[in-house]
Amino acid sequence: MGDLSHIYRRFLKEERVPIFDGAIGTMLQRYPEFKGAHFGEELNLTHPQLVREVHRGYFEAGADFATTNTFSANRLRLSKAGLGNLVEELNIRAVELAHEATEGQAYIAGSIGPTGTLMAPLGPLTFAEAEEAFVEQARALERGGADLIIIETMDHPREIKAAIAAVKDSTKLPLIASMTFTTQGRTIHGIGPKTAANILGNLGVDVIGANCSVGPWELLKVAEAYRRSTDLPLLIEPNAGQPRLVHGQTSYGIGAVEFAQAMREMLELGIDIIGSCCGSDPSYTRRLKEVSQGFKPQARSWSYTPQLSSRTKTVPLEVILERWAEVPELVVEGGVGISELRAASRREAPLVLLDLRGLKAEVLNQFEKAFLQTQILIDEPFGFRVSKAAVLERCLQVSDGVPLIIPEPEGSVELQEMGRLAKRYGGVIVDIP
Repeated sequence: MGDLSHIYRRFLKEERVPIFDGAIGTMLQRYPEFKGAHFGEELNLTHPQLVREVHRGYFEAGADFATTNTFSANRLRLSKAGLGNLVEELNIRAVELAHEATEGQAYIAGSIGPTGTLMAPLGPLTFAEAEEAFVEQARALERGGADLIIIETMDHPREIKAAIAAVKDSTKLPLIASMTFTTQGRTIHGIGPKTAANILGNLGVDVIGANCSVGPWELLKVAEAYRRSTDLPLLIEPNAGQPRLVHGQTSYGIGAVEFAQAMREMLELGIDIIGSCCGSDPSYTRRLKEVSQGFKPQARSWSYTPQLSSRTKTVPLEVILERWAEVPELVVEGGVGISELRAASRREAPLVLLDLRGLKAEVLNQFEKAFLQTQILIDEPFGFRVSKAAVLERCLQVSDGVPLIIPEPEGSVELQEMGRLAKRYGGVIVDIP
């Protein structure tokens, strides 16, 4: 994967805050041609001049980054409209249109959005299936000439993990990963900003973000929690208010001036990159450009301090180690059920440790199913004591948070593979007897 720090250093040198563009989808919806499309991404091929016009408007308003019209252009979404064979063409053309509109003077961010299918156990989508769809899209965006990838509007931890793994494995592009939060300050799957920052930071993304769903005032608390939780650069792109129906039309309610006032408070919090999302237009970008004057981006460390996470809780590794004597260890051999996993979590310990060294291959599927269902109900992070890399990979693919990994492999090759898997799927490796 690439490194976004070289792009960020440009803005440090110029002493100005980078500005992302605004809404693409809701801008395209204003054109009558949109009504005949299954997805706005179809316009990349049928009405490219409209897409260019939207990009050009944001660029002329002062945007440094142009986000491609590819949010829904993954095979799982497109196939529902019979367009699955157009993944590569739609994504490549989208990048070309962004380049054409900005005349090579803006950075092109290839947009990857959710698959539109629920992850297991709430839906049918597996980690591998999600990753396959994201790999195809990421490769097309890179082939088209994108400067970086932005994974955006994600709310499920394993879906964004699959997208990150896909981008890192299949491209050399820098990566921004952005989640979307409700008015309660969590994603609809229960992830708070502190945990989101830990999951994304542990996976080695270049920039962490929050976008969409709510307006700038609601995202202020999320931004503040993000800034307390990570030293990585932060991107915040709120909606122009929460969407609501007015006389059958979607309205967002916050104008460009009020939006910019809220974003000024974001900059005062230490947010490094700003932009806008649904309901915005180039006037919002112009106001962001104005309000950012006088603010300077900060040098960031691109470092990560090891912490463990469940969906709902994040605990520093040092706290876990200090309380190690309290950690219960459940030996899993012939199989394990939900009741056993829940019982192991009821001991008010900082971690639930599962000894999987004797886990038999024929019950691995059973374990995965029980774990997927149980981790939704448990606040504490999990740990895995493992001897086989293949078992570890299956466990990490179904883990929502950042688990502890205690490797006890047979040989250095197996240990090396475990290290690769922890880096790919997320996890903290510790050598504990």
